[in-house]
Amino acid sequence: MKRLLFLAAILLSQLSYAQEKSKIFIGKGRWGLGGHFSFSSLKSKTSYYEFATDSDAINLEVSPNLTYSFSDNWLVGVGLRYT
Repeated sequence: MKRLLFLAAILLSQLSYAQEKSKIFIGKGRWGLGGHFSFSSLKSKTSYYEFATDSDAINLEVSPNLTYSFSDNWLVGVGLRYT
Protein backbone atom coordinates (compact mmCIF):
# COMPACT_ATOMS: atom_id res chain seq x y z
CA MET A 1 0.00 0.00 0.00
CA LYS A 2 2.84 2.39 0.84
CA ARG A 3 4.50 1.67 -2.51
CA LEU A 4 1.26 2.32 -4.34
CA LEU A 5 0.74 5.67 -2.59
CA PHE A 6 4.36 6.64 -3.23
CA LEU A 7 4.04 5.76 -6.92
CA ALA A 8 0.76 7.70 -7.20
CA ALA A 9 2.37 10.76 -5.58
CA ILE A 10 5.30 10.63 -8.00
CA LEU A 11 3.04 10.26 -11.03
CA LEU A 12 0.75 13.10 -9.95
CA SER A 13 3.69 15.41 -9.35
CA GLN A 14 5.01 14.68 -12.85
CA LEU A 15 1.71 15.71 -14.44
CA SER A 16 2.36 19.32 -13.50
CA TYR A 17 5.57 19.26 -15.55
CA ALA A 18 3.71 17.92 -18.59
CA GLN A 19 1.66 21.12 -18.89
CA GLU A 20 2.71 23.58 -21.59
CA LYS A 21 4.37 26.55 -19.96
CA SER A 22 3.94 30.13 -21.04
CA LYS A 23 7.09 31.62 -22.53
CA ILE A 24 6.31 35.05 -21.11
CA PHE A 25 6.95 35.11 -17.39
CA ILE A 26 6.99 38.89 -16.91
CA GLY A 27 5.24 41.01 -19.52
CA LYS A 28 6.53 44.24 -21.02
CA GLY A 29 5.73 47.45 -19.14
CA ARG A 30 5.36 45.95 -15.64
CA TRP A 31 6.76 47.61 -12.53
CA GLY A 32 8.00 45.78 -9.49
CA LEU A 33 8.64 47.03 -5.98
CA GLY A 34 10.43 44.98 -3.36
CA GLY A 35 12.96 45.08 -0.65
CA HIS A 36 14.47 43.61 2.46
CA PHE A 37 14.41 44.59 6.13
CA SER A 38 16.63 43.07 8.80
CA PHE A 39 17.08 43.78 12.51
CA SER A 40 19.30 42.02 15.01
CA SER A 41 20.65 42.73 18.46
CA LEU A 42 23.42 41.14 20.49
CA LYS A 43 24.44 41.38 24.13
CA SER A 44 27.49 39.61 25.45
CA LYS A 45 29.52 39.43 28.62
CA THR A 46 33.02 38.06 28.65
CA SER A 47 35.54 37.75 31.41
CA TYR A 48 39.18 36.95 31.10
CA TYR A 49 41.00 36.66 34.40
CA GLU A 50 40.26 39.94 36.21
CA PHE A 51 39.06 41.75 33.07
CA ALA A 52 35.34 41.79 32.32
CA THR A 53 33.70 43.36 29.28
CA ASP A 54 30.10 43.92 28.32
CA SER A 55 29.14 44.66 24.75
CA ASP A 56 25.89 45.53 23.03
CA ALA A 57 25.30 45.70 19.28
CA ILE A 58 22.24 46.59 17.22
CA ASN A 59 22.21 46.02 13.47
CA LEU A 60 19.58 47.42 11.12
CA GLU A 61 19.45 46.94 7.36
CA VAL A 62 16.89 48.36 4.92
CA SER A 63 17.21 47.79 1.17
CA PRO A 64 14.32 48.78 -1.14
CA ASN A 65 14.40 48.10 -4.88
CA LEU A 66 12.39 49.08 -7.96
CA THR A 67 12.30 47.21 -11.28
CA TYR A 68 10.78 47.85 -14.72
CA SER A 69 10.25 45.32 -17.52
CA PHE A 70 11.34 46.99 -20.76
CA SER A 71 10.69 43.83 -22.81
CA ASP A 72 9.14 40.42 -22.18
CA ASN A 73 11.19 38.65 -19.49
CA TRP A 74 13.82 41.44 -19.36
CA LEU A 75 14.06 43.67 -16.30
CA VAL A 76 16.11 46.65 -15.28
CA GLY A 77 16.17 47.79 -11.69
CA VAL A 78 17.70 49.96 -9.05
CA GLY A 79 18.20 49.23 -5.39
CA LEU A 80 19.48 51.03 -2.33
CA ARG A 81 20.97 49.62 0.85
CA TYR A 82 21.22 51.25 4.26
CA THR A 83 23.07 49.41 7.02
